[in-house]
Amino acid sequence: VIYIPGDVIIPAVFPIHSSQSSSPFACGALRSKAVVQEVEALLYALDKVNADRELLPTIRLGTVIIDSCSSGVKAVRDASNLHSTGKTPRGDLVSPIAGYIGSSMADESQQLAPFLDGLQIPEIGTCQNNRLLTDRSRYPNFLNTVSSEKQKVNVTTAILRRLGFSYVSVVNSE
Repeated sequence: VIYIPGDVIIPAVFPIHSSQSSSPFACGALRSKAVVQEVEALLYALDKVNADRELLPTIRLGTVIIDSCSSGVKAVRDASNLHSTGKTPRGDLVSPIAGYIGSSMADESQQLAPFLDGLQIPEIGTCQNNRLLTDRSRYPNFLNTVSSEKQKVNVTTAILRRLGFSYVSVVNSE
């Protein structure tokens, strides 16, 4: 757990470690260096926002980095513990929580969303779009930074039409 104190806290869920098959709460090996870079990017962004006294002159943003260990069950448990105790696992007292930055793994965000919706806390997802999470009637507090495939296709089609294309070849690989 990484804790950066602030007047307002924005917890972030990252799948830093892999899960262990023996328990959804046990952490395995480091998943990838890319996830560590995502954590560093968030910490850098917070430093930049907090350094700009014109942007939020009277508020300092903080964060709690929650390692989900690639387990939605662990992410929900750790978020629940944070809310019920008001402390990080290390015992740091946490300021009011404004909202969460969700996991880049869709299944983790999908498990966390109902818990946060019950508390009326927003979650900003960073996962590939999940159709279930785009249902605003079920998850009114979930927003995603990644456009849906349908939106991408509609925008691309509109651009191609605007540019006068009448024929397009598409190659897809996963």
